[in-house]
Amino acid sequence: MLFRKFEGRWQPQRLEAGDTAVGLLPGILFEQETLELKAGDLLVAFTDGISEAMNAADEEFGELRRMETIECNGGLSSDELAKRVLCAVDEFVGSAQQRDDMTLMGMRLIEAPQSSAPRAW
Repeated sequence: MLFRKFEGRWQPQRLEAGDTAVGLLPGILFEQETLELKAGDLLVAFTDGISEAMNAADEEFGELRRMETIECNGGLSSDELAKRVLCAVDEFVGSAQQRDDMTLMGMRLIEAPQSSAPRAW
């Protein structure tokens, strides 16, 4: 999911194309869509184990809590943001046993310095 700062708040930028989970079913064709990425944008990828984490009352952490946690902490480094999200999930689930993996990856786009030029490695 892409987050962009707008009027002082981190706002999710949703694609218009469907939201089918990647790798769920073999042979699924996905609609292609393009978003222009800008310096400062925050890209967060996660497995469903984050949103579907359950507490002892069988309540899911859910998309709303996940989104709010990212929006409130979007200005942090990607590493610190991931820690905050996983900490929020841990606090929510308490000692309840989880049955799915929880994977989270955050990337912040930075502007390349003016002196940067493509170079061979």
